[in-house]
Amino acid sequence: MSLTPKSTLFLCLCFFLLFTISTSYSTSIEELLKSQGLPGGLFPRNVKSYDYDELTGRLEVHLESPCLAEFEIEDRVYFDKVVRANLTYGGLFGLEGLTQEELFLWLPVKGIIVNDPSSGLILIDIGFAHKQLSLSLFEDPPVCKSLGIRYSDSEDWKEDHGNIFKLLEMNESNSSSGDQLIEYETNHDQDDKPPVSDHGSGYDEGNNDEYEKIVLQNPSGYGSV
Repeated sequence: MSLTPKSTLFLCLCFFLLFTISTSYSTSIEELLKSQGLPGGLFPRNVKSYDYDELTGRLEVHLESPCLAEFEIEDRVYFDKVVRANLTYGGLFGLEGLTQEELFLWLPVKGIIVNDPSSGLILIDIGFAHKQLSLSLFEDPPVCKSLGIRYSDSEDWKEDHGNIFKLLEMNESNSSSGDQLIEYETNHDQDDKPPVSDHGSGYDEGNNDEYEKIVLQNPSGYGSV
């Protein structure tokens, strides 16, 4: 029994879909980035999965939880649970879900570009400027400290940290009650008090200093840092 043209086309389509599925599962995010002329360590180690559309270049990376990574000393990056971008050769554009600490401010990263790999440089687009960094910083996926279940999406994080100018320390040691301490520095107007935790505030009514160190207790169940 010979195959009809319609049957042959159907079988070819099935083989193509099977090949595409097996490729997507066997290729890691590091390998995908390298195949597009980018360093493999742009995303942290706790990537759970990713979806990539080869036709449109749309990339969606799923992490286990929102987290903070450090690519170099005092240069931290916040990753949402889901990071989206348009992937082309040598660049990630239209990034969503990536925020970098820059000059005491948290700024959204708009793009990541490698124009000339031989230069050893990578460009980070933070909107008003391109920051040049060494490609070697992004060779390996960084360790990313989980922010836990409380920050299930970027809006929760922005609401709690929108007025933070400098994050000083993420204290990983538990207190005797099992709670954790988060210490940071804020800059606020006299009438704009810093966030208050369920266990009380570190805000001092009599302190009018522009900068003030606050220690908030993180209630149990909000996840670990």
